[in-house]
Amino acid sequence: MLYLRHGGQLCTAPPDMRDISKQDMSHAMALHARTQYFHSDFAHTDFMTAHAASWTSPPLNAPCAISSPLVVVMLWVGTSAPSADFTASLSVGGPNGWSCVANGSTSTLLREPGVELVLPGKDMMAASSNGGYAVALPIQMALAGPVELEEGVRLRVDVAGGEDLLRVDRRVWHNHKWASTVEMQMEPQVELGFEPGPVIDQPQGQELG
Repeated sequence: MLYLRHGGQLCTAPPDMRDISKQDMSHAMALHARTQYFHSDFAHTDFMTAHAASWTSPPLNAPCAISSPLVVVMLWVGTSAPSADFTASLSVGGPNGWSCVANGSTSTLLREPGVELVLPGKDMMAASSNGGYAVALPIQMALAGPVELEEGVRLRVDVAGGEDLLRVDRRVWHNHKWASTVEMQMEPQVELGFEPGPVIDQPQGQELG
């Protein structure tokens, strides 16, 4: 299993508060003082209509293969709208660039079989201390066959939204409480470590809300 982590990292190490630096925490507190809603920090990544978010692994230190016929991207999400579409893709990057090996999409309305579930909208995107919360949203992606991975390649997960007529904010959580994951079988298993990085900056063109 791979975990989406802050700083756009994709790794086998689950979220751990011991990885949060004083700078990360100060950055989050400063953002919460400015807005309870649209922003990105160590706990979650936000993006708006026509944008996307990506998580990339370190280079593989040994060859392996993705052997499972199905990849499930289990996102913990929020949105400023009663419902929102989410798409996900898995890509492999090497010397010749990036190649998508699987993709899928779904809607928050359809997160449970047989019933349409409407969300409260912007209120769920408040800070969790002020009532914000997440819902689980699985996105299934089928593979045509085993994917052979050479030593040194990277894996990347991209998450985007639909073509909304008006602005819709989307949030992907990646903290210890709501840990978004990529579920797939890799043989042999590999270790992809988390590396502390600089404090997360708000993506350009996506103002705080």
